[in-house]
Amino acid sequence: MVTLKIEGLEEKELPKQLEIDTKKDGSVPFWYKHEEFIYDKDGTLELDFDNTYLHKETEPFDFKNPQMDPVNLAASLVKFMRSKMGYGLAANQVGIPLSVFVLEGEPAYAVFNPKVTYLSEDDQILLEEGCLSYPGLSLKLKRPRYVRARFQDPYGDFVTRRFQDITARVFQHEYDHLLGVDYTMKVSKLKRDMAFKKWRKKYGRTGLSLPL
Repeated sequence: MVTLKIEGLEEKELPKQLEIDTKKDGSVPFWYKHEEFIYDKDGTLELDFDNTYLHKETEPFDFKNPQMDPVNLAASLVKFMRSKMGYGLAANQVGIPLSVFVLEGEPAYAVFNPKVTYLSEDDQILLEEGCLSYPGLSLKLKRPRYVRARFQDPYGDFVTRRFQDITARVFQHEYDHLLGVDYTMKVSKLKRDMAFKKWRKKYGRTGLSLPL
């Protein structure tokens, strides 16, 4: 079982519903060196918000020929997310067009190449939602209460997990980013325009901006 440990948080194992299919045939990439923990302090990438790929579908992370060090990427994303007090962050929010996002938690963890296998379409919750790429902009939208997905961890191992409530909402929000979709696209034009108008009235004279 993989445990992710972020400095400053109590060490905990991932929940039992987390299933990991660890490679057992020895056919792992040359760079593969499994470590028990991932520390956000080990993230060395200098990240900042970059909207270049925000509305473009991301490309899969290739664990056989990695585009970059996946462990460093995961740690750097968590580090940057926490510096901005976020609950989730997708790689394409910081100019990296790869199918990767991170979620806050105890521990926080990284999701590579996710595939949603189930959504509770008949059980949805209406809540306000925000986004680090849209500072100060809140929108109410419905999302399924439960989601099940299969993805890879930073070491390329496959994981199947079921999420619910707030964690499920954050997962879906970040998953949308990988498809080039953000939460402003999931409400009506009227609601979106009203939200933008309210935002401009409150933040128009500040240094904040929206990726419009």
